[in-house]
Amino acid sequence: MKELSEHHFEASKADRDAALFFISPFCGTCQLAEKMLKVAVMTINPDLNVYKCRVSEWQRKVKDLRIHSVPCLVILQHGEVKDILYAFESVPKLCKVLGNFT
Repeated sequence: MKELSEHHFEASKADRDAALFFISPFCGTCQLAEKMLKVAVMTINPDLNVYKCRVSEWQRKVKDLRIHSVPCLVILQHGEVKDILYAFESVPKLCKVLGNFT
């Protein structure tokens, strides 16, 4: 999972498929969700475009997407929001969400 800035995301193709994982670096729940997400990605497809995004550095996109808490996983297909996930309940649930994304 690579870190991505809002500037680099906006400068890249807008029609791509990606998962944006919004976190706050000091959030314990975000750290646990990141570990679960890494396992799910490795299980489904290690080549998925999953990017870690520090919520404080993505102010415009956070406002546009109406993200109200972290951790948050935003699934984009062809640049459009397909799904937004706030509850990282289990690795199997994340596998299911990411499986629909591939």
